Amino acid sequence: MAEGRILYIEDNFDNRILIKRILEAEGYTVIEAENGTVGLKLAQDNTPDLILMDINLPDLDGYECTTRLRKMDGFDSIPILALTANVLEGDRQKALVSGCDDYIPKPIDVDELPNQIAAHLKNNKKTGSEPVAPPADEKDKAAPEKPAVAAENGQPVKSQPIQSQMVQNQPAQSEPVQSQPVKKDDENASKKVD
Repeated sequence: MAEGRILYIEDNFDNRILIKRILEAEGYTVIEAENGTVGLKLAQDNTPDLILMDINLPDLDGYECTTRLRKMDGFDSIPILALTANVLEGDRQKALVSGCDDYIPKPIDVDELPNQIAAHLKNNKKTGSEPVAPPADEKDKAAPEKPAVAAENGQPVKSQPIQSQMVQNQPAQSEPVQSQPVKKDDENASKKVD
């Protein structure tokens, strides 16, 4: 089982629950923050081993939040991974320039995310080495079958359905998002996820 305290700064509740389930099933402790301001406070109070940073946050965007974290005492060596739907040209570079150690686009690969986190924790700057990608021969090996992640109702959920829950088609930043009411009495009503 993996060990480590991970701070996940993400405004989308469904995404936080999904990532928390995946990482807690691996043995990590997950601390959740719904925006950048709360994330900065929780980081200071809890000193996480790794931070997952959404970029599109309602108060401070993930770039600004990362920049502020890097200026805090003791946070220069904590890995910060951008976990974001921003996949336009230049978004990765912008995340790295702001202080992120890596950039993971959404939708995430639920089988690979724990491996990416483990690699960053293992190669943490605290040990004096820079984060590196796993060797090519390790990437090519078939991943062993992982146990199902338990849903809140106690029923097992397989990886593929969980992955499909992650927000996949977020609109570009220039497109306005229009909310539509959800009928509470309709069991098949879909929930809009930002």
